Amino acid sequence: MRYTLIPAAALLLGLANPASAAPGFATGSVNLRAGPGTSYPKVVVVPAGAGVEIFGCLAGYSWCDVGFGGVRGWVSSSYLQYTYEARRVPLPRYAPQSGVPIVTFSFGDYWRDNYRGRSWYAERDRWGGPPPRAAYAPPGPGWRPGPPGQDWREREARQDWQDHRRENRQDVQRERRENRQDWQEFRRDQAQDRREDRRDQIQDRREQVQDRREERRDQIQERREERRDDRRDDRPGRPN
Repeated sequence: MRYTLIPAAALLLGLANPASAAPGFATGSVNLRAGPGTSYPKVVVVPAGAGVEIFGCLAGYSWCDVGFGGVRGWVSSSYLQYTYEARRVPLPRYAPQSGVPIVTFSFGDYWRDNYRGRSWYAERDRWGGPPPRAAYAPPGPGWRPGPPGQDWREREARQDWQDHRRENRQDVQRERRENRQDWQEFRRDQAQDRREDRRDQIQDRREQVQDRREERRDQIQERREERRDDRRDDRPGRPN
């Protein structure tokens, strides 16, 4: 994997080589992708608040090369925070003064080093063309429109951001459906358990009733035998 590192940034971070990583944090649930753009395959979902390793960002700090859970990939910088002067700050705003390295994306080397075992690696020619458009970050306070010739870039960046939000919304909806299905299965299991418990209780009551009936029959039979014995003893002429 090839990187282009700004020497001053390297001195600020004290990094001996571009492979060194700096700690960062995800500000929300975000897709870790196989390249710097939403059109690249999703590798894994980074949960909100999770710690990541930041290896560097593209020029302009739109996308950053990060590691999470032993997996390497790219995350939009608008979803990253960085520790600067003992506090967490938005990475795009503070990246230049905090010394985050500037890196380049070499598609062939990056995929060969990190995704050789992935199912979509065999279709790498599909993603090996020109890199996707830069990620869109919502404009901050004091934003003013640029020159007329830059409107198309703003539209494309906004479209990327909307695509990213749509994917996150779909992930949330899918998770809700799965949770709902799990809850319904749990309720069905509970209902089935209650029905079985009720059947057992009814069976126990029937057995108890049957036992009482048999016990009463035995008592009646004993009383009859006692009365017969008493009548036999009371017959005239029967010696005492």
